[in-house]
This record gives sequence, structure tokens and C-alpha cells, in this order.
Amino acid sequence: PLLLKTFSAYIPSDLSFSLTNPLVIVFLCVLVISVTLLAGLYPAWILSSMNVLEVLKTRGQTGKYKTRNVRLRQGLTVSQFVIAQFFVIGTVLVSKQIHFMLNKDLGFKKDAVLSFQFPRYDTSNTRRMVLKDELKEVPGISLITMGSDLPSSNGWWTNDMDYTAPKKPVQKNVVELKSVDSNYLKLFHIPLLAGRNLLPGDTTSEILINETYLHLLGFTQPGEAIGKVTKWNNRQTPIVGVFKDFHAHPLNYKIAPMVFCHEASRNHVLILTLQGDTSSNSEAGIGSGIGSANWPLVISKMKKLFQSVYPGEEFNYSFLDDDISRAYGNEQKISQLLKWSTGLTIFISCLGLLGLVIYTTTQRTKEIGIRKVLGASVAQIMQLLSGDFIKLVVIAFLIATPIAWWAIHTWLEGFVFRTDISWWIFPLCGVVMIGMALITLSVQTIKTATTNPAKSLNTE
Repeated sequence: PLLLKTFSAYIPSDLSFSLTNPLVIVFLCVLVISVTLLAGLYPAWILSSMNVLEVLKTRGQTGKYKTRNVRLRQGLTVSQFVIAQFFVIGTVLVSKQIHFMLNKDLGFKKDAVLSFQFPRYDTSNTRRMVLKDELKEVPGISLITMGSDLPSSNGWWTNDMDYTAPKKPVQKNVVELKSVDSNYLKLFHIPLLAGRNLLPGDTTSEILINETYLHLLGFTQPGEAIGKVTKWNNRQTPIVGVFKDFHAHPLNYKIAPMVFCHEASRNHVLILTLQGDTSSNSEAGIGSGIGSANWPLVISKMKKLFQSVYPGEEFNYSFLDDDISRAYGNEQKISQLLKWSTGLTIFISCLGLLGLVIYTTTQRTKEIGIRKVLGASVAQIMQLLSGDFIKLVVIAFLIATPIAWWAIHTWLEGFVFRTDISWWIFPLCGVVMIGMALITLSVQTIKTATTNPAKSLNTE
């Protein structure tokens, strides 16, 4: 139950757990018995195959058994640290990509931007404009616009658009369209590279295009497209402006050719900026005395106005930066699961290493006592005991690095816009893992190195 609560965000809501379930009880019993048998199988096989006389003479640590056991222990240790190192590198690089996605300049303003939808049954523009005008009088609201959707939402529609260049065949392209009003570019700080903004109106009589569509039409400079005429839905629409490309979709998608038009009937979303956003300029409310602490009061007034225009309708709003963060929910879940897995594998690896060093120091107790009698210092003893184990960690790092690079490289190929796989991450993760191994080793090596040699020599 505790694990289900901890990982509730990753587990289907209808999945339940109960210790009173007979299937669960049977499963746990089978699990305990199976693990116990598997854990005891190998040592039982080794012990039963040993020669009794050799065991009594050499304590079971000579010949092929000693070599086989040493190699097995070393192999298991390397395997554990390969897995741990893989998860460490993977966690760092996945976190780096998520940080890149959440902090990349998307080409539009996303801070302090709030939006809500009008009821779908309201196809007229009258009540929408009434609500918009009333919201303009609310202190704490900087700028208001209306549109078919937000810059980063999945609410767009596509259409075939024709363009005929002089002495060339008709060029047909599928473009994404968004309906906007004249404040849309200003509110989202989307630069206009050439031409002018859309004029007020209820139906599309002119359009704006983005840089991608500009180049698709064969133009190199934004000004070259101004005045050119496109055709869609049997309407001739001139291009009056070119706006800068922005990321309308998550970063695993390319920037598509896009058109801004003005279809009042499609403007189902009201978007506004709240004052108190420190990243915005004075026009957005800096110095007006309205800060983000007052946002709940502003939103409360918005709700009252909305429900006065649309009685009985529920007021649902969202912030744009939260919407963008939710768009990368799967990637963030992967990152969190990797962090849990990394912590678990590091713990298991260090536990295995601690067990191995305890076993080794026990076997070398007399040797360590003799070395101390002959003048070996504590530092020299620690170096002697830790050297072989650090070599195993280094071998694990050399094995894990190319595997981790390949896995992350493959994962990042799913993103059109992605972070670099920085070379310094690999040695840094290796140093961190070696450091954790040294800390684990020091627990036993310091104790062994500081033991009285008389006690060590008296072990038999």
C-alpha cells in the first residue's frame, strides 16, 4: 500500500492491493520460497561438491573453487555497478533533456498567461465581447486577446492552401491555421518580421504566415511575401504580414507551416496576462501595485464576471506555463522513475560491494596484521584493500558508458529539438560512482586498517 501511494502518479487508478486477497497471499508465498531456493542453490551445490579432506586442510579456499568463487564475486560486483552506472548516466541526461524542454525559449511569452474557454454552444460573438469588455476594467489584468486556441495547444485545424507564383504551377500546401485577433501577437510577444498586423473583422480577408511557410513558398526574405495572394476555401486572401516561428507543439515535433487568420466564430478561448509578472515590461503591470499575491482576488473577479454572462456555467481556467509543463508529463514521469531506480541500484551495488570487502578483509586478516607489524601505515593498508575494488568499479564504468550513450542517443532521436549529450557528464558520473564506492569501502577498510595487529595475528 505504501508503494502504491508513493507511485500513484504512475499506476492506473483502478489498480488496488489487499493482503486479504488469496491470490496475493499465494503469490507472496511462492515468491518467498522461490527466492530462498534460488539464493541457496549455488552455495549448496558448491559445498556439496567439495572434497572433505581439502576442506579440513585448507578451509575450502584452494584450487578451482577459490578461483571460481573469486571470479564469480568479481563478475557480480561489476554487473551490479554496470547497471548502477547506466542508471546514473541515464538519469542525468534525461533530466538534462527535460530541463532543456521546460526552459527553452519557445518563441512566445508563457509567464502569467491565463486562459479559459467560452461555452461551446455560444457561437455568436456578442456575449464574448461583453465579457471581454468587462474584464478590461478589472485591476490586475494587463492585456486581453481572443483566439481559437493557445500558441502551444493541440487546438488547431489544417487546410489546403494554394499559391501560384508567376510562370509556375500551383503550389498546394497543408498548413495549420489559428484564428486570432489583433492583440494576439502583442500579448504573446510574437515578433512581426514584415508587414502589419491583422485588421479587426469577423471573417478572414487577410492572413499572416510564419517563417516556415514563407520558405516553403520559395521566398527568402519576409518582405517578399507581403501582398502575395493565397487561395483557400475558394477565397483569395492576401498575405499582409510574416511572424517569427515559434514552437506550437512539444519539442519532439518540427515547426509546421502556419497561418494566422481572423474567424470570430472560432475564437472560443479568451487569453489574458496578469500583472505582477517580473519577466514582463512596464506595460504588463510593473509598478502598478498589483502583484502575483493578488492573483487569487483577480481570478475570483473573473469568475464572477464569467458566471454573470454565462449563468450556471463552470469557470475553468489554466496557466499557460502549467499547460506546457503537463505536455511533458510522460518525460517527467520517466525522469522520476529513473531517479528511484538509480537510488535503488546504487544501494544494492554498494551493499554488494560492502559484503565483498567484509569477506575479503576477513580472509586477509593475518596478512594485514603482518603488514602492520612490518611498518605499513593505515593509508597503505586502505589503499591495498581498496585498489582491487576500485578497479572493478572502473571496469563497470567502461562497460556502462557506451551502453548508456547508445540508449540515451536512441531516446533523444524522438525529439526534433534536443539537448547535447555532453561528454563531461560521463566522467563526472564515473567520479561520483567511484566516490560512493570509496565511501562504502571506507566503512570496513578503516576498521580493518586500525585493528591491533596482535588481535589480527591471533585470529587462528
